[in-house]
Parts: sequence; structure tokens; C-alpha cells
Amino acid sequence: MLIKLNKISKTFGEGIKEVKALKNINLEIETGAFTAVSGPSGSGKSTLLNVIGLLDNADNGEYYFDGVKIDSNNEAHINHLRAFDLGFIFQDFNLLPVLTALENVEMSALSSIPNAAQRKTQAQYFLEQVGLKDKMDTFPHQLSGGQQQRVSVARSLMGESKLILADEPTANLDSENTFILIDLMKKLNQELGTTFLFSTHDDRLLDKVSNTINLLDGELV
Repeated sequence: MLIKLNKISKTFGEGIKEVKALKNINLEIETGAFTAVSGPSGSGKSTLLNVIGLLDNADNGEYYFDGVKIDSNNEAHINHLRAFDLGFIFQDFNLLPVLTALENVEMSALSSIPNAAQRKTQAQYFLEQVGLKDKMDTFPHQLSGGQQQRVSVARSLMGESKLILADEPTANLDSENTFILIDLMKKLNQELGTTFLFSTHDDRLLDKVSNTINLLDGELV
């Protein structure tokens, strides 16, 4: 079991502005799963991914990653997980415009792969895996949206992350590139055994996943 959540809750704001984003979430995700978090806007999808990705701390409950309980006060452990075990794909790509595709991918592994030659070799390998072998020296503004998102996928895989988290990764892509990206993620999941967890409100994508988590108003349904 890679992810286990016991009674996880998260609240934002106070008083009349209080929003209970997550309410007593109990959840298990197996290693190697390809899972979508589905639900309307405001259902808690992003908050759930942020808690699992250690970008936010839960207010209550227990979180186990790969069998080890997460202690929100243990910054060293959390930083280690972020650097070595967690990869992120963002809907707005988050590529550095002054770096090439290859350099953007390399940059993500400065901590996890200190050897420069090894880091470059792995970055080249993952860019080839996402179909960008001929775009390694290209800058982000010279790439299409779909190509930029594939660079993001390659970047997330660096260091052989155990879990890739993607919050609405197809939100800024057209239909063609949406399905290309999901098929690519599924291919990498099957070939590399990497666990993928992504949020979506696009029903067309749900046929592509092996597991679906449905959220409504911060609760599993």
C-alpha cells in the first residue's frame, strides 16, 4: 500500500468564511495504481492532492506514505519525500522560460541526482519516453501546450518518483492533446510501474483509469 489516509480533514478560513474542504477522508491507494479523483469544482480535489503531495498539512487524521506515518513537524522527512518520491504535473506547466526542455527536466533533480552526467542521461531518457527526443534543446515558448505538458511529465518522473500527482493536468489542453497526455501517462504507469494520481472533472477521461475516487463537498461518495 503506497497511500493510506485515516480520517483526514482540512478546513480553510474561520467563522462564516470557514470551508471544510475535506471531511474525514479514509482512502487507500495501491502501489502502481492509475487513479483519478473526480468531482465538480469545489469538491476538494485539489486539497486532497495537496495533502497527499505534502503541499498542505491536514488538520486532523493520519497519513501513511509507503507504510511510514507522516509527521508534519518532521521537515527533513517531508523534504526528502518531495525531492525523491513525489513528482508533480501542473496544469499551467510551470516551465522555466529561459531553460530548454532538457534543462527544465534536469533542474527538477538537482537534489535527488547530484551527479550531472547521470542527471542529464536520465532527463534525456524520460524526454524520449514522452516523445520529445527531437525537442530537447527547444525553449518552452517554441513548444505547443501539449509538448510543454509532456516536458512536465518527464520532469515529474526524474529520480524515479514513486507517486506522480497531477491536478487537472489537461485543463489547458485541447481534446486531441488531452487524450495524448492521458494515454502517455497510462503507458508510463504500465511500463515503469509508477503510481499516478490525478484530478479531473472531465468524464471522457474516466474510461482510461483503473480506479476512480469521487468527491463531493469534501466527502467521498
